[in-house]
Amino acid sequence: LCALSAQSGFASRDNAFVARPEQLVYSSSKFTPPQPQHYKHRLVNEVSSYLVESHETHLVNLQLLSRAGQYLEPVGKEGVAQLYQQLLWNSGSGSLNADQQAEALDAIAAKYSVSVGRDFSQLTLNVPAEDLERGMELMKMALSSPLYQQDRIELAKLKLIQSLNQRNDKLMPLSVRENRRLVYGEHSFVNRLP
Repeated sequence: LCALSAQSGFASRDNAFVARPEQLVYSSSKFTPPQPQHYKHRLVNEVSSYLVESHETHLVNLQLLSRAGQYLEPVGKEGVAQLYQQLLWNSGSGSLNADQQAEALDAIAAKYSVSVGRDFSQLTLNVPAEDLERGMELMKMALSSPLYQQDRIELAKLKLIQSLNQRNDKLMPLSVRENRRLVYGEHSFVNRLP
């Protein structure tokens, strides 16, 4: 341990050690940001989409963003966005119940997530390129014909109630919530809690 701590210095790009960080030399690099207009496409239904190809991996990562979130929850129905977030991929869709849907996603090694923020929603699907068609089919079913199985709804409600019961257990979320109340006021949508 003493021998290791006695060695001091910083490695430069050719792995030679220098005495001070100011003596480090880095090769120059040039970054040209991509131009959005080269990747933007308008779908038949007028929805904007961006397609960016990368041939570094054999995975396809789909992200759907929408202008939907907690700010659209009606007063008295707070928490609906959180339930939606928990149920979309976990409650069955189309002709598949929740277990069959999970098995179908596992069969193609798909990774999925749903995130609902204050002013947007995001649905993400990561799937091997050779299973893209099946992955998109499962995503379309989840969006267009969710089943919302009653047992999964009850489980999601129970989880939401448990999180509400524990929301004052940690100082940081409590201070963030109180800060939002002070900054935005009592009646702002950011302060409506389920």
